Formats: sequence, C-alpha cells, structure tokens
Amino acid sequence: METYLFSDQGPLEQNEDCVLVVEDKKRSALALMAADGLGGHGDGATASRLAARIIGEGFLQDPTLEEEALAGLFRQAHQAILREQRPGHRMKSTAAAVFLLEGRGVAVHIGDSRIYRFAGGKLRWQSLDHSVPQLAVWAGEIGPEGIRSHPDRNRLYRALGGDSCEPQVSPLGPIETGEALLVCTDGFWEPVTEERMEEVLRVAASPRTWLETLRREALEQGGWRDNASAAASI
Repeated sequence: METYLFSDQGPLEQNEDCVLVVEDKKRSALALMAADGLGGHGDGATASRLAARIIGEGFLQDPTLEEEALAGLFRQAHQAILREQRPGHRMKSTAAAVFLLEGRGVAVHIGDSRIYRFAGGKLRWQSLDHSVPQLAVWAGEIGPEGIRSHPDRNRLYRALGGDSCEPQVSPLGPIETGEALLVCTDGFWEPVTEERMEEVLRVAASPRTWLETLRREALEQGGWRDNASAAASI
C-alpha cells in the first residue's frame, strides 16, 4: 500500500501532534499512527512523541495482530507518559493506530484521534471518540454531526496519561485492494467532513493527492484552528 503523511502546526505556537508510518516489508507489516498531545508548555509534544515512538517501535520489533499485545503497546506508552508527569504539568496524549500484517488489519485508539476505513470511495467504518460529545450522541442528545460544534468538544474521558487507559481494539479483517485507511488528529477531522473525505478520495490518484487536496482546501477556507495531522494509505 502507498502511504503519505503530514503534520501542520496551524496557528498554535507549538505542534503537539505526532504522526508516524512504520513499515517492515520483509514481514509485510505496516502501521499508521497519529497522536495528539494534551497539556501545553511543550508537555503535549513530549507525550505524543513518546506514544508514537513506543507504539511504533514495539510493533516493528514484534509485528502481531494479537489484540492484547497491541493494547499492551498502548499501556506501555501510558506508563511512560505517567513517568514523565510532574506537578502542574500532567501531560496526556490521544493515540490512534492501524496495524497491518499480511493483508489483515487491526485498529486501536484512545481519545479523539480517529481512524477511518474507506472502500469504493465510501466510508465503511470509523472509530468513535472517547469524548463528552460522543457520550451525548449515545444519549440521544445530539446527532453525530453535532460533535464538531459541541461546547465540550475537547473533553476526553480516556487518554494516555489520564485516569483511564482503556484502548479500544477493533479488528478490521482482510484489507482488500483499493481500500483506503486514514488516521488523523481532531485538528484534521474537525474542519474536514467525512463527505468531503469521500468526494476527494474518489478522484485522488494517491494518498498524497488525497491528503494534500484536503489540506489545501482547509487552508483556503481559513486554515487550521489547531495542529492538524494525518496519515493515509491506499
């Protein structure tokens, strides 16, 4: 699968996102990952980079789609972030990753960085945020489209380094030729609707064209409001 990634600082003083692609062609192993650091003062950047490094390196050392092993990589990242915390700087990070091995896939995420799966130019599956607005959707208080404008959009109930580290593991099964996978931080998906992701994907010749078209459109419409990062494969 061809891959592409980018990370845009946006209007903020620091980029506390981290996006990563790791690959072992000999073992037909590939992982796409995005992490969004929380905490400010540079601590968010430390948290997201710790998460990406530990999860990415762990997968390359022993590629597997065993669910408990992949969840264990997220827990290792959680413990590493906890060790870096100090009074007044309780850094945290979201994390979302797709792990591919010999044509099959597993998605793992925590927080509100998202994973999308497309086939035939249509969205087939997406991860659900560990956030207050997502709880409001389940309670029937708002529709899914209301998440982007909810006043508590940034309130998470699960994150690496937080009180609850329970990564959600979602087996994807076989990944067929022509499918597309996307992992991204909330700074990317908040201004880019799923409908627009589909429309651009249907005419994109590559993951680079897909993401750069969406990136350019967001900038033309006023730019990012946050750090924005994404990695895709087709």
